[in-house]
Amino acid sequence: PSVFQLRREEIAFVAFGGWDAAGAKWFGYSTFWVNRLGVPAEELPPGPDAVGSTLTEVASWLQADHDGLTGKILKWPERSEIDTPVQESLIVELYSK
Repeated sequence: PSVFQLRREEIAFVAFGGWDAAGAKWFGYSTFWVNRLGVPAEELPPGPDAVGSTLTEVASWLQADHDGLTGKILKWPERSEIDTPVQESLIVELYSK
């Protein structure tokens, strides 16, 4: 983040691999997993913020200002839009230790 002079919250990470998305999420980035192959999601939490099957779906999640060389996240996905099986109780248990 310091190389780009951005905070982690200002960086969105788009990944083809589920492990790449998981690693970026653990590091604190907003993540979008492009699951082109339709493989099952990684079982370790946390899951990506959003999942789609094509790069086109990323466009509904982000906005780019090409002239200003900036971008922003337009919409955080709702839990129902995240196609990742997550047992929220396990996450709460992990963070409460």
